[in-house]
Amino acid sequence: MEKAAGPRYTTTTWMERNRQLLNALRMERSAVTIITHRLIELVAALNILIVLVMMVMEKYRDIAILMSMGARRPQIRRSSCCKACSSESLQRHRPSRWLHALLLRR
Repeated sequence: MEKAAGPRYTTTTWMERNRQLLNALRMERSAVTIITHRLIELVAALNILIVLVMMVMEKYRDIAILMSMGARRPQIRRSSCCKACSSESLQRHRPSRWLHALLLRR
């Protein structure tokens, strides 16, 4: 195209003309992707936390019985963590297995 136009004319593509806009759009897309992934992780973490809190609330009487039998808070906490690690929702992840083994050693 430049040869046909001659030396007095210059040619630019639409990508060259809009380089700043395209860079901004590319950066925005990556930022939105990162924010979306972080929000998904946050929702998943809150869901796990809520499940554990609900489990403790449901087991309130059992915890009271264990404490009246002489169990200490760390023992009850460890028992709850072992239950959480062995639950079906967390069983798919590898870290829960080593966490479960670590908690059983203490």
